Amino acid sequence: MHLTLVGALRSLERLRMRSAFYRSWEVELRRAQDIPLSVSQMDAPEGAELTEARGYLIEGIAKGRPVGVVAKLRPDLFPTFDQLLINTGEGFGTLHESLRVLSEYYMRDHARMARIRGWITIPLIVGIMAAFVIPYPLLWDRGGGAYSAAIIAGIVGMYALGGIPVSLVYSLANRSKRVQRPRFAWALAMGLEGGLTFAGAARLAATVSNIVPIGRHLDGIPGKELKTMTLTAMLDGSGVWPAMLEQIRKADESSEYLSTLRVFAANLESPP
Repeated sequence: MHLTLVGALRSLERLRMRSAFYRSWEVELRRAQDIPLSVSQMDAPEGAELTEARGYLIEGIAKGRPVGVVAKLRPDLFPTFDQLLINTGEGFGTLHESLRVLSEYYMRDHARMARIRGWITIPLIVGIMAAFVIPYPLLWDRGGGAYSAAIIAGIVGMYALGGIPVSLVYSLANRSKRVQRPRFAWALAMGLEGGLTFAGAARLAATVSNIVPIGRHLDGIPGKELKTMTLTAMLDGSGVWPAMLEQIRKADESSEYLSTLRVFAANLESPP
């Protein structure tokens, strides 16, 4: 949780920067056709976290480690979603496609959370106005100096501690169906597009969307059964909402997983 208001608002930019990181890597990999060269020649990342991530990749690859293994060793720099797609892409020789999927996923997540940041605008404006209005009686009782000091104290307090309510709004939004459901749908579609198995993509989607019942349901299915089940059978009774399950059933019947799930995920993002 960020204490300062600016810190909380800027945290959203981490999603955009991560999207740009993978887009730059993808472009360079398509051009160079060489993983070590693409990492070293990609654009300089934004932010200390991604700068460290790039440096760690360069160092790990120089030691002869596969890039998927390097990413897996630093979960603080490469979240689970990133690890799995990078590892799968490297294994199948389609790392450039995995990087494209990662870039798109993070850009969509950024756009989704940016809409939520819009919800915070009005309370912030009200807070700033309150910093001027609430201490107004001081102007008459103690003069302009006390009034100005109270305004400054209110604004400084909002800057220093305003990140707490903003972070809480983000946290609550991340647990809302309005965010969880599109995130699950996109993660499922992009996990499959990135080459993951049904079980791998479903488990990953449950993790990144923080829909706990789905993850528990998958954990209760024996590994041997998971390998032979259709996606519909795997997620039936898991807590997946009916409309999502219906699209999964259509995808199973037509074997058109990517187009079916992508269109459905895009519709979830549309305004009601």
